[in-house]
Amino acid sequence: WNAPFEKAQIMLNAGLSLLFSGDPALVSLLGSMVLARGGGKDGFTYYMDSSITETHLVDGGIAEVARLLGEALGDSLRTSTPVRRIRHADDHVEVFGDDITVRAKYVIVTAPPILAGQIEYDPPLPDEYGQLMRQMPPGVIIRFITVYDTPFWRAKGLSGQTVAPQSPIPVSIDQCPKKPADGSLPRGVLSSYAIGAKAI
Repeated sequence: WNAPFEKAQIMLNAGLSLLFSGDPALVSLLGSMVLARGGGKDGFTYYMDSSITETHLVDGGIAEVARLLGEALGDSLRTSTPVRRIRHADDHVEVFGDDITVRAKYVIVTAPPILAGQIEYDPPLPDEYGQLMRQMPPGVIIRFITVYDTPFWRAKGLSGQTVAPQSPIPVSIDQCPKKPADGSLPRGVLSSYAIGAKAI
């Protein structure tokens, strides 16, 4: 790491390990730059900001986002239907499952690279894409959620965030929901993570 102090290197490694769900040394430079770009002008700092969590998207967090998206899709949402093949034509794309074929203007594959690499592509992807998907190690992460009656740490001026790189649970963050409309305190929610070898 190009950081001047050992403690800074340890903290940087802990933060990036959480972002990548594994050892940052196993992440490609391209993969890390794509993630940094996703943070907008703040880069990686965006992801390190403990005040920005999934609970700020909508009440209920990321599970509620998925529910609302599924609700908007209605009957066109298919679950337990793995994609087997994707065929590109000049003006459309066809996606083939075991018992369904979908024609669309374009397709976005969000499966982890190791699974996306098992899809048959027609025409085939460039060699370097296929090689990257086959060789990119999947991250390993376990998330624990602890719920308290109130976020008692906030009353003490604490963030709820912990970093203990040598611990089996090296990172915890505050993921309390928004304040209820009646102005009362929200429940206290801490997410704690085991990452990489420690998760295994």
